[in-house]
Amino acid sequence: GVQTSVNGVQDGDGNYGGTQTWLNGRDTGRNDAWGYEFFGYVNVPTTGTYTFYTRSDDGSVMWIGMTRVVSNDGPHGFDEQQGSIDLAAGKHSFVIRVKQGIGGFGLDVNYAGPGIGKQLIPDAVLTTLNPPATRAPEMPAGDTQGVFYKYFQVGGTNVGDLAGAPIVANGQ
Repeated sequence: GVQTSVNGVQDGDGNYGGTQTWLNGRDTGRNDAWGYEFFGYVNVPTTGTYTFYTRSDDGSVMWIGMTRVVSNDGPHGFDEQQGSIDLAAGKHSFVIRVKQGIGGFGLDVNYAGPGIGKQLIPDAVLTTLNPPATRAPEMPAGDTQGVFYKYFQVGGTNVGDLAGAPIVANGQ
């Protein structure tokens, strides 16, 4: 079904890490050695500087367009990193990759900007294209609410380990 948020993670035991369950109860089937890639658009209401935050265990990386905004990669417990980018009002493509090694896990994605205090990115500002397009042009027409994902079962401890890994599942 449509993933309406990019927050929270469920492991193979049905435990959640993070604040919300963006997989609508979808189970990874594993506690360790998996990763996700999420892509879609975030709609910002006002031109200005926006700060994006990923709080993850283990690694996460976030791009807005072609700019790597947050780098929170590597094996670690829950850790938050942030980055800022100037955006015009409107829709901007994003990609978030998260990699679970072993042990604890989780992902929360927050933002703040002109007139917006730091908060989880609301479902209402996330859209995607059907069929999906990673890093598609800004300001798309014909998009729908939700986020596309790819799910990987892969060893390693860094987001880069997802490169070339077989996709186990994908969808909206």
